[in-house]
Amino acid sequence: MMKKSLFLLLTVYLNLAANAQSISPQVIASGGDFFANSSNSISWTLGETVVETFKVGNVILTQGFQQPFYHLTSIDESLSPHKNQIAVYPVPSTNLLNINFNNKIETPVIIELFDFHGRMVISKSVDFPLTSTELNLMPVLAGLYMLKISSLEPDGKVWINNFKIIKN
Repeated sequence: MMKKSLFLLLTVYLNLAANAQSISPQVIASGGDFFANSSNSISWTLGETVVETFKVGNVILTQGFQQPFYHLTSIDESLSPHKNQIAVYPVPSTNLLNINFNNKIETPVIIELFDFHGRMVISKSVDFPLTSTELNLMPVLAGLYMLKISSLEPDGKVWINNFKIIKN
């Protein structure tokens, strides 16, 4: 009888101890806050010590207290009527980047160079008719850039082509 009582008491104790544990969201950060009103809220932290993202198939795990929500919008370059009809060379480049259009472009073209922080470092507008142009990279530091070439067609459609540029 003593063994049964001791076993029962031990079982109840372990059951209560196991259910008593809780994990509350905590973050070790140098700063942060939470603000809310009737329609919006914003929460932020500064200096999270552990933030890592793992992806296997369709499953994504992001560690850290602040779980981001990403809404990505992209432009399907396969819809561009000028896909594979624009040649950008030489890549990598030192000072001058050549841009050749295989077909004559009949609308004004906007050429923009962005660094990988999203800052526009060069913007150039070129009038039509256009078969080629050059982009001077002398004022740009060595690094990796994104070249965006776009135009507004007469029917109101915008076409955009993006190129990765390496400046030595």
